[in-house]
Amino acid sequence: MTVHEHKGRHQALALAVLALTALAACTDGTAPAPQPRVVTPLGARGSNGGEMSLKEGALYVADLHPLNAKVQQALDPDPRDPHGVTTGKAYFRVVGGMLHAVVDVTGAEPTEAGSALEGIHPQHIHAASQCPPASADGDIDGVSDGIVDVIEGLPFYGAILVPLDGNINNTTSEIPTFPFATGARGEYHYEATASVATLTAALGEALNLPMRHVVIHGVDLDTPLPATVRSLPGLPAQVTLPVACGEIREMGQ
Repeated sequence: MTVHEHKGRHQALALAVLALTALAACTDGTAPAPQPRVVTPLGARGSNGGEMSLKEGALYVADLHPLNAKVQQALDPDPRDPHGVTTGKAYFRVVGGMLHAVVDVTGAEPTEAGSALEGIHPQHIHAASQCPPASADGDIDGVSDGIVDVIEGLPFYGAILVPLDGNINNTTSEIPTFPFATGARGEYHYEATASVATLTAALGEALNLPMRHVVIHGVDLDTPLPATVRSLPGLPAQVTLPVACGEIREMGQ
């Protein structure tokens, strides 16, 4: 890849990240201004007034189930793609004051050489504890197109708490990077470690992993989505479309 291609790719990724981070302020489909990343502190007091700190050594797991399976299986125009649905697992553990995060995904749209956004999969820990059901389609604007878009899913999965990107320690507006899927199976492996102290220093409510979940976004850029499928400012709906979601649960130590 040339220097020019690298620059264009990073500019496109910056746009994707800023727009997706703005989900934290978007509740009615309007176009919010890009907001800095906000990472919720661990061990802060939740809305019920109780302590919600993570357990040292405990394992937290999210089984990532497909969202918008019809789009991934029937509308993907590229016969070289897996033509499956995005699935995977996310794992979290606190050891020695460090939060370790791992996400393994398969069946996701793979990247293509020279493409800035093809194969990118923005992923986050979100504030709410429920993945959107198929019935979320049309909840906000009354228009049912058979697809749960990023705006329709928001009332269920809530605001972004932690972008699962290349530097989850970053609690400023610095541009992060999200993983790309590769290969015929559309796989990616994400792994990162964050200082609990750094996360705790950020403003917000308690992270409380067992009441949160993980959302994965992104389908083939050439997928013919209906015009009624909404996105965020400056981004094609294919980039922001939720494709997998999993509620986080504690599995013990």
